Amino acid sequence: MTLDGLNVALAIHTPGPMGEGNWAVGAYIDERADEQQTEALGAIFTGAAGGPMAAFAPMISKNLGVKKVPITYRVDGKKRSAEIPNILHMSVEPLPTMHPNGEMWASTGHPISPDKLAFAVGAAGERVQRSRYAMG
Repeated sequence: MTLDGLNVALAIHTPGPMGEGNWAVGAYIDERADEQQTEALGAIFTGAAGGPMAAFAPMISKNLGVKKVPITYRVDGKKRSAEIPNILHMSVEPLPTMHPNGEMWASTGHPISPDKLAFAVGAAGERVQRSRYAMG
């Protein structure tokens, strides 16, 4: 089974500081995924399959499940955007820096990308659109 080319968006709500736990988590899976791919991606992104996301599993108190939706992910130069119709529309671009390549990276040891993590900010003129009842 291959998961190549499929998109996933993980929605996380924390009622307070993330380190205090009590997270509500839902996974949006690309509608193009078949049932086996949907099950695998759901397990990966909720931590059930182990890997980096398993480090966050103790923080999750409410699993909102998996919902199959159309997900569009775009790369336009250094700008990245994701859209799930009627649920999410957002864009980010590199945090302004004086470095010649216009990017700022850090070696943070983050569980998702331990070697390097890009600093980004919401793209100018964009806003996050989300629906509170989207996982319902």
